[in-house]
Amino acid sequence: MVIVCNDFFGKLEKPYYPPQLQPQYPPQGPPYPPQGPPYPPQQPYCPTQPAQPTNTVVITGPIHGSCPKCNRGIITPEYTACGIILAICFFPIGILCCIAMRENTCSVCRARF
Repeated sequence: MVIVCNDFFGKLEKPYYPPQLQPQYPPQGPPYPPQGPPYPPQQPYCPTQPAQPTNTVVITGPIHGSCPKCNRGIITPEYTACGIILAICFFPIGILCCIAMRENTCSVCRARF
């Protein structure tokens, strides 16, 4: 409740509030007719595939690599311990020494070229 003072001498009066109106809703139409099931029942999907013949292919023959000694391995460059020590101690010139001292090694027979 709110009380408002109208004048200086203390005459008190309650404020006027207009009556509140109830909201008006539009009238409702007729209800919808009942509906049946949305979709007919379906059969489960079971695909059938013809059996594939299984063929096993075995490749026989020589396996050739790039190694001239064993013809199976792959030649990879490896850095020597001396080359790595020179690269660390005399950086940046030592890196050139490390690259110059690398050896090519076979991955199977470990032959050095």
